[in-house]
Amino acid sequence: MKAAHHIQKLLLVASATLLLFSCPPNVARADILIIANPQAKITSLTHAELQAIYLSQTATWPNGLDVKLTMLTEEGPHQEFCQKFLNKSVPQHTRHLRRQLYTGKALPPVHLKTSSAVINYIRTTPGALGFIAEQTPPQGVIVVT
Repeated sequence: MKAAHHIQKLLLVASATLLLFSCPPNVARADILIIANPQAKITSLTHAELQAIYLSQTATWPNGLDVKLTMLTEEGPHQEFCQKFLNKSVPQHTRHLRRQLYTGKALPPVHLKTSSAVINYIRTTPGALGFIAEQTPPQGVIVVT
């Protein structure tokens, strides 16, 4: 009886995991808007490409321009971004970035407190990429799908 119960629990966990990951990762999320400076010359990123950028595995755009990352530190959007796009909690992502910085494999992202500050930074910084709480697409930046 215990073995059957154990197998039932494993099947439940496996089913939940499959459900969690069955949604295509590059589908637009409801509450986060990814934006970039127009000079980056991108309009879309796959889930893997976005992860590679935010996990310090990619530092340049295809046109050779350096990626300048921003992190919106407002609690809700920051948590949602880390969970939905990076598959990490905020503390896990912070630890990962610290390791990358310590080993010289990454530059720190610019931490900004509001969506308007992120928009302004991205609008005026060539190669900048960031995220904001979803709203009407702002002028002067590219919305990345």
